[in-house]
Amino acid sequence: MLFQLFCAVLRLLSYRSMQRFSRLLADFSFFVLRIRRKYTFNNLRNAFPDKPEKWIRYIARRSQHGLFLSLFEFLYIDKLRQDEIKHLVTLTNPEVVEQALSRNRGIIFMTGHFGNWELLATATMLHMNSSGLIIVKKQKNHFIDKMINDLRTKHTNRIVYMKESVREIVKTLSDNGIVAMIADQSAPRDSVYVPFFGREVATFAGPAYFALRTGAPIIMSVSVRRPDGGYDAIFEEVKIDNLQDASKENIKELTARHTAVLEKYIRHYPDHWLWQHRRWKYTRTEIDE
Repeated sequence: MLFQLFCAVLRLLSYRSMQRFSRLLADFSFFVLRIRRKYTFNNLRNAFPDKPEKWIRYIARRSQHGLFLSLFEFLYIDKLRQDEIKHLVTLTNPEVVEQALSRNRGIIFMTGHFGNWELLATATMLHMNSSGLIIVKKQKNHFIDKMINDLRTKHTNRIVYMKESVREIVKTLSDNGIVAMIADQSAPRDSVYVPFFGREVATFAGPAYFALRTGAPIIMSVSVRRPDGGYDAIFEEVKIDNLQDASKENIKELTARHTAVLEKYIRHYPDHWLWQHRRWKYTRTEIDE
């Protein structure tokens, strides 16, 4: 009930006022509540060992701003018309997507917790006059889970829970459809290990498996914030043409490739990524020990 009230009050604000409000609460959580500051600082220090502490703290604070901004914008999306959402997100190189779709193998859209990944999924499909299948993780709180998924499917997209997704993924790709996945959080201990910021880290193998099994190209997509409050969506195809089957070696290689592409964008825009989560929970060194 309180959460519904908060969302209702939030939507009374103008879009710019909502963004400013998100930064105020982000600073309160960062300086006063100190939510996940320890993980954030440690992750940044390990990823950028040559950067001074002043830079680490600056990026950590900016990342906290990005986290709150993404959440608030997502909750606000219910108030926006489709043309307003499309205006907020510009597709900088849509030809990458069009060329991939022309092969009739479908597309696996990948992104990370980078920029506003939720707005990216909605806006991209609206620009393309299409519908994507979004693979989601079920939330423990039933109310929150339903509210989030209602927002995700308000316009064109569909969702399916991760544990129930195999059949839907294969069917969507075989129909030359689009499947959207995020695979940049910590995977289970027995997952594939690939390099990420200099450490071998447990990573979900699902995107690579489905790409190699079906022949669907993987398109890494990221949303970069603009000074005017909008986003530029950038698409980059991950090289897959010399990997012929879904062997363990090829799955690991393709997982390493798409992880490297995401890392490249994080290095360019380090404040856009969520450094707050325990991405390096399982590393190869720790497993070996």
